[in-house]
Amino acid sequence: MAAPQVHKFGGSSLADPHCFEKVCELVQANTHGGDMVVVSAAGKTTNTLLACMESQDANEQHSLLQTLLQFQHNLIEQLLPAQAGQPLQQALAMDVANLQLWLTQPLTHERQAEFVIHGEIWSARLLAALLSNRGSKAQWLDARTIFVAGDGPQPAISVDQSRLKLAPIQQQHADVRLIVTGFIARNQQGQSVTLGRNGSDYSASMLAVLANAKSVTIWTDVAGVYSADPRKVSGAHTLPLLSLQEADELARLGSPVLHARTLQPLLGTHIRAAVRSTFAAHGNATQMISGQAGDKGAKTVTYLDRVSVISITSDKSHSMSELHQTVSALFNKHQLMPLAAHVSDDQFCLRYCFTEEIASAAFELLADVSQVGHLTLNDQHCLLALVGAGVRDNARHYHSFYRRLDHAPVEFIETGPDGVSLVAVMRQTELDDLVAQLHQAIASPDKRMGIVLFGAGKVGQAWLNLYANEQTHLANHHNLDVVLAGVVGESRALIDFAGLPEQAFDSYQQSAADYDMTELSQLLASHPYDELVVIDATDSEAFGLQYPRLFESGCHVVSANKKPAAASLSVYREITQHQQERARHWLFGATISACLPITESIDALHNAGDQVDHVEGIFSGTWSWLLAHYDGKGSFTDLVQQAMALGLTEPDPRLDLSGEDVVHKLLILARRLDLDVEPEQVQRQSVLPAGWEAMSLDACWDEAELLDQHMAELYQQAAAKQHVLSYQASLDRNGTICAGLTSIPRDHAFANLPAAVTAAAISSKWYAEAPMVLQAPGAGLQLAAGAIQMDLFRLCRLLRQV
Repeated sequence: MAAPQVHKFGGSSLADPHCFEKVCELVQANTHGGDMVVVSAAGKTTNTLLACMESQDANEQHSLLQTLLQFQHNLIEQLLPAQAGQPLQQALAMDVANLQLWLTQPLTHERQAEFVIHGEIWSARLLAALLSNRGSKAQWLDARTIFVAGDGPQPAISVDQSRLKLAPIQQQHADVRLIVTGFIARNQQGQSVTLGRNGSDYSASMLAVLANAKSVTIWTDVAGVYSADPRKVSGAHTLPLLSLQEADELARLGSPVLHARTLQPLLGTHIRAAVRSTFAAHGNATQMISGQAGDKGAKTVTYLDRVSVISITSDKSHSMSELHQTVSALFNKHQLMPLAAHVSDDQFCLRYCFTEEIASAAFELLADVSQVGHLTLNDQHCLLALVGAGVRDNARHYHSFYRRLDHAPVEFIETGPDGVSLVAVMRQTELDDLVAQLHQAIASPDKRMGIVLFGAGKVGQAWLNLYANEQTHLANHHNLDVVLAGVVGESRALIDFAGLPEQAFDSYQQSAADYDMTELSQLLASHPYDELVVIDATDSEAFGLQYPRLFESGCHVVSANKKPAAASLSVYREITQHQQERARHWLFGATISACLPITESIDALHNAGDQVDHVEGIFSGTWSWLLAHYDGKGSFTDLVQQAMALGLTEPDPRLDLSGEDVVHKLLILARRLDLDVEPEQVQRQSVLPAGWEAMSLDACWDEAELLDQHMAELYQQAAAKQHVLSYQASLDRNGTICAGLTSIPRDHAFANLPAAVTAAAISSKWYAEAPMVLQAPGAGLQLAAGAIQMDLFRLCRLLRQV
């Protein structure tokens, strides 16, 4: 049987009939038989029940109960047909009558717990009936039949005892959704006890542990956990991923979404948790997992406007460290964990910060212990914290925290458990500005990165369109402020370090001016960014000669231009020498078969200690497309012109037909293997008729029959051998490199590739028995743009490490 899921819905998710309908839909869509749903009291029901108990006025008590009766009556009436709702109406009337009777008698602690739990009972009973009425098997369950808890202001549930009680219930209802009341349990004496305010979330997490569930989802009225309180901080955003440890620490320190004990049962397990919005189920959400979740450092700012500090002062005869250990053990025994604790040896003082809800209980506990020292309780304090694994080791976040608290009335600052938080306890002060400043410090980009695109042709335009859609993702993923600062064509350039508008190519066409490369290099060298990246989307051999100057200007280069990396060895070495001397990055994964990660795979094997011995494959998406469509009868030249129109060829398709484009790719791969190969050492076969390379392209089209006849002959020769045509390329570590049109058997691995698909087979020490095979579409403007974006993404990751 599959591991169950647990879902929990709070009071705001059950506030009215529409909300109940929505929750019913979510339960049916996200759960199955055997799953469990924990519910809170609908709307303000719990508050009304508490007010009723606290009131000394019988008329007021009666009025409050009648308000509850009417509210629950309306829910049942509007959600269920009369016949299905009648048993619930009868049970409701009986419950309210009992509550009215109880108010005429002294309310013991147990009776108070039983009084206030009715809100959860009504919610569970109604949701189970609603699900049943909608065709889903459901049964409501009083959590007191499962949970066995201790005593105290925040009772802890006994895992072993409660698991024994749950197991037979699961077996009995294996195909039924169990709707469980939150917030309540029985103690060891069998008496009803509440689990503290917001105890339903704790109930849900504990239920997940008892049931060995795979996940627990907390449904609420907000879209996950935020980087700061969005009511106080503009720009606060949902955190998509947190570790359970981070989320638990955030809950402990006052998260408005996660309550203090929500995640404690899940620590040390592999149960996943999530916070999702009932009202935007497919929108943003926060996932919480065991282990490390993302980069180290602060992920969120949290605060509590009002907390209490218990101070213990002692005489010089006491060891404050030993006294702290004694007090901490006492707090742990009674489940009273302080938000922060501070030991001051020089002042002979211990200070413990608590929420107001449990500070009095902690103070009373200490007051009953002799020889602790002089006790004071002060509730005129507040708390501010950064939360995130490794925040103590993140220099920028750590120093930002201290710097912004320079003039605040700080009592003490402590590091949370395992360095997951930095906590400042202060005398009462206004926190809004401090919260906003700290959020700005941790949410601001780590670096500013400018991008200048060289090449305003089809590939450059395709990348600009892709960048416009992916800029936010690129920036957010790497926490960078990314600015498109320029577009440079063959003779005109538009540079604006403040950033180009969204329609960058239109602005380039309207506002670009003539430029001189020397002056442009000087301008780029004066850029205001932490990093500047040049994207080379040209097809220019001459521009490749400018790379050393670009590196000297402090630029990194992402190249879709094959010619610099495939130039003569002297040019290539000059480029790489300048790159290494200036500690710049030069990425050119986009030069081979679009997004196919050939160079990345070779680099990965090489860096891991493997040795690549041989690479072969189909490296031309153009030839792949042409041969997939060529039948030996129609005009091959017409197909070439069609491929041109589709953006599947080089600007001059003769570079494809001659094999020069594939030669460039082979040279680039050879240099990734540290082979010293000159362009003239590559053996290549061209299908161009004699003289075509020296003619204008239009003149070549005028002699199309020469190419058509030659290709028809090659096609027939292959067919006579039961072969097909294929443009093959290969290189090995001995320096043998060749490319050309050949024929291969119809059952060859590369014989039946779809149109425009490229493939590579990489043989190495590790892949000696069978090669690593990569295969994907390798031609087209969108893929060319995507390949540039992939390299840009890799570069951002490298720059984050600096």
